[in-house]
Amino acid sequence: MNDIFDHYGVEIQTDKLIEEIQELLIEAVKFKDVENKNAESFEKVMQEYADVRNLMGQFIYEYKMACEVNTYMDYKQSRQLRRIYFEEETSN
Repeated sequence: MNDIFDHYGVEIQTDKLIEEIQELLIEAVKFKDVENKNAESFEKVMQEYADVRNLMGQFIYEYKMACEVNTYMDYKQSRQLRRIYFEEETSN
């Protein structure tokens, strides 16, 4: 799994992660301005996300943090759902 990470090392892969996150942000901003939002217009965002996800996977594997990532993801989703519930309750 981490042949790429092992080959390039943490410094280069960190630079690459930053670069790919920037590219994802650029494509997300472009998508925000698209009038007809659909799967086709979302394609470039998805491509950049794949790059970020691959790199994040390398770091998660290297530092053995899969459980922590899942815990954070579950927590953040639950927190947002609580916020939505609270918004709906206070708006009625």
